[in-house]
Amino acid sequence: MDEPTILGMEWVAQGSDSPIGYELSLRHHRESKVVPITGDTDFESTELSFGVRKTLVMADGSLRPYFGAGLSLFYSDRDNSIALLVGQSGSDLDSGAYLHVGVDAPVSDHVFMGLDVRFLHESSLEYGGFDLDGNAVTLRIGWAF
Repeated sequence: MDEPTILGMEWVAQGSDSPIGYELSLRHHRESKVVPITGDTDFESTELSFGVRKTLVMADGSLRPYFGAGLSLFYSDRDNSIALLVGQSGSDLDSGAYLHVGVDAPVSDHVFMGLDVRFLHESSLEYGGFDLDGNAVTLRIGWAF
């Protein structure tokens, strides 16, 4: 997937006196494109991730940089408009690992905005050697409790 649309949710917990926190996320990736040999190709993947996270709070509270790492589980589906190509359509279950860094800035007491850079590595999906390895830069909007 070169430039997928990604929509997701993330839950993060780290106590104020705890040295490390946890994160759980659910993401849905989707991309459609025309490939010369296979025709229209639609790719969708749902990702469930779990990992550890360290959030730092600046003295003035204006920024909250963080970094994290964990494991991901993917359910992926690929459909091509030319059904005669064997092995080019299908579904697969796969796993991978990720690292990410970012920074959040409070907008109000409960709302924050941020930027996240994520590096993902997964073992190759079975159909056509298609994989999800890649980097993603995400603009985040969130709600803090």
